[in-house]
Amino acid sequence: ETPKPQIIDGNQRKAANVNVGNKPFEKKKKDPEDLSLSTDDYENYETPGFDLLAFEDEPEEEPQADKDELIATQTTIVETLKAFGVDVTAGDITRGPTITRYEVYPSLGLRVSRITQLEADLARATKAERINILAPIPGRDTVGIEIANDKKVAVPLRELLQDPEFTSPKNKIPLALGKDVYGNTVIGDLAAMPHLLVAGATGAGKSVCINSIITSILFKFSPDELRFIMVDPKVVEMQIYGKLPHLVVPVVTDPAKVVAALRWVVNEMEKRYKIFAKCGVRNFDGFNDRPKPEPAEAEVVEEPEPEEEPDPEMVESIARALEDGDIGPPEEKDEDEVALEEMKIPERFPYIVVIIDELAD
Repeated sequence: ETPKPQIIDGNQRKAANVNVGNKPFEKKKKDPEDLSLSTDDYENYETPGFDLLAFEDEPEEEPQADKDELIATQTTIVETLKAFGVDVTAGDITRGPTITRYEVYPSLGLRVSRITQLEADLARATKAERINILAPIPGRDTVGIEIANDKKVAVPLRELLQDPEFTSPKNKIPLALGKDVYGNTVIGDLAAMPHLLVAGATGAGKSVCINSIITSILFKFSPDELRFIMVDPKVVEMQIYGKLPHLVVPVVTDPAKVVAALRWVVNEMEKRYKIFAKCGVRNFDGFNDRPKPEPAEAEVVEEPEPEEEPDPEMVESIARALEDGDIGPPEEKDEDEVALEEMKIPERFPYIVVIIDELAD
């Protein structure tokens, strides 16, 4: 037996009960000498507050889900599958901001792959602009058929940033990405996925996504905690960020200069690996969270003891060993090793985020 189908509307906007002047993250000032990259020009930098983001005090009424229309579409899906010999039972319907998910229960002994093979036929029967089949839905015993909504609901960035998930300490570099079909906020963690590729057709929303990612980062990090390198060969996407104090170099628009900027990142990364090895830590967070050494106490200078006369026999044996080549001059240290020993180890390192528009170019 299958449970009675429900219609879940994930469109409804959450109430904003956060003070306009609040900030998602409060900052503590750090000693400039403890940082690895210079921050002289913006020691008094403050992270932005929610007042920079637009949010209607009285949002417009969201379009309520037309239950009859949703049930009619689900009936069409079930009948189309049965026409091709695929026996299923109707499940829950969930309407999200941009897609609606129709769930169906496959009959006993039915392969879910048979449903996915009928994707084009389902799109034709429902007259859908776009269709996606989840077979099965993770954590459930149903197959989800997702169809794009005719009327899409905008998701304001401010609502995502005010969600407790965004300020959760488990996310090192939180990114506000949007809402899922159930209306829950989707927050990604860039530190857990160091390489992220944003792809899509023209007009799919790639630029909006990248701007949301950059804005999410700017709401949490000051220039002493995170730095950007931005590559923008089209000279249209990232010029608005040209005055950011977080930039290591100005926005790179000349493809010939991209290699130099990326080479600096590689050199910085290799330098950090060497310092990690010297400090005995494994990664970025281990270095920044390591126990700090206590300041050394003033050394007590003791009176030197009178030197003893060298033993003549020991001097002769050392001389013979030098002549025979058993003892040679001390090995010269590599230049990198000398530089590493002389380098002052900073208190903490900032993250470095590289953003490249038009990666294929």
